[in-house]
Amino acid sequence: MWQFTETLGEGAYGEVVLAKNINTNEFAAVKVIDINRLKGNDVVIRKEIDLHKLFRHENIIRFYGYKQQYSNYYLFLEYAAGGELFDKIEPDVGMPEYLAQHYFKQVVAGMAYLHSLGVAHRDLKPENLLVANNNILKICDFGLATLFRSQTTKEERKLTTYCGTAPYSSPEVWAKTPYRGEPVDVWSCGIILTAMLTGELPWDQPSYQNPEYKRWLDRDYYHNPWKKIDNMILNLLRRILIHDPAQRARVIDIQSHKWMSKVYSQDGTESDHQLLKRMAVKYEEPCWSLTQPNQSTTSTVISSTSMDDPMVNCISQPIKLDDLILITEPRSLAEMGDQDPSEHLVHRMTRVVLAISFDETIYLLNRLFVHTGYTPKRTAGNQITVFTQDKRHTELIFKVNVFKIPDAKIMADFRLSKGDGIEFKRKFVEIRERLVQLATAWSNGGGGSACFNHSDTSSTLTNGNNSVNQLQEAMDT
Repeated sequence: MWQFTETLGEGAYGEVVLAKNINTNEFAAVKVIDINRLKGNDVVIRKEIDLHKLFRHENIIRFYGYKQQYSNYYLFLEYAAGGELFDKIEPDVGMPEYLAQHYFKQVVAGMAYLHSLGVAHRDLKPENLLVANNNILKICDFGLATLFRSQTTKEERKLTTYCGTAPYSSPEVWAKTPYRGEPVDVWSCGIILTAMLTGELPWDQPSYQNPEYKRWLDRDYYHNPWKKIDNMILNLLRRILIHDPAQRARVIDIQSHKWMSKVYSQDGTESDHQLLKRMAVKYEEPCWSLTQPNQSTTSTVISSTSMDDPMVNCISQPIKLDDLILITEPRSLAEMGDQDPSEHLVHRMTRVVLAISFDETIYLLNRLFVHTGYTPKRTAGNQITVFTQDKRHTELIFKVNVFKIPDAKIMADFRLSKGDGIEFKRKFVEIRERLVQLATAWSNGGGGSACFNHSDTSSTLTNGNNSVNQLQEAMDT
């Protein structure tokens, strides 16, 4: 029996929730898709299921099975507790080069596997790349994936659905011309690598009208983000981010590039490359085969998934999908007896631990969002949904869940709902600094002060008896 707990992420047609098996204490990520949001057309969902059930690769999130109940589809997926890759990217900084190489190799390996099956992902970006506890990267979210090559005839077709995320999309997709499946994924990998190394995206869109993209085409590498990147990696990016898809690097070209085999070391100690390799947990193949006997890969893709197909539990043995009992009324992990619910959540960097009360945290957050120019809305007892825009003036929505953790502390967990992950992370860093200042001043008592506005004005915060009323009076003066 599976009990829904915390929401892990959201999408256009549903959400991903953490589910706990109350009999075995195992966890799974369940993608809940509302058919009503698709106007009753479940062809897209069936296509995602039929494709995802094929994949058996270390760098692809595992698909365990699905169940249809009322107006929802429930897709049971591997739970990657390491969180999304974008959360490991520091805005305007990125991540260490050796770590970017470690993750990039895995993105390319997963992409190569998909292409070997004739499948294009078409929405590769850090938000769709998960990290497991053993530091293994997993490609997820195949809602926009499609077949571009037949496994039987090897015939390739041009694609004409123009989809994806603008900063990661290729020029041919942006220009709405028929395109090949492989080059668009390769292009997205180049943008991902740039983001990992620099903490920023190179352009809003790859069009001649975009000045940043025009500078790239003119080989002007003396501006950000390119001036942050080592020449060897820049050489690789110049082969990936080629406007003409026919000239763009192939997977084999990327994997054979000299940077991909570079070994990083620190002062003669064990190299970071070797350390990461030693940390990795050996991947175990799932207990089912890629195709059924006397059944081709192509026929598997276009067939319907039977409700009697076995589903592999997160950790233990296969079970029948008909045995799945879903308790969709969400309960928190704390309500289910977990002493520290935070230890089971995705390991995100977008969290703040505070030494003030629950009510004070909710109030501080609301006031902080209003003063920053955001629009907060209390969407649950412990949740605030925040609406704003990023620097591209596109919609950015995130949620803050507040809950108690051991040692009488409060955790504010920030989660992206819609928009660019790096922009969300950038805003989180600004909010975190102000929130910590305010909470520290309040908990210390006796005349603490903190800058509350992002303008030149500031509010003095004093702590009398730690009551929310006094807190409100201090902030409203």
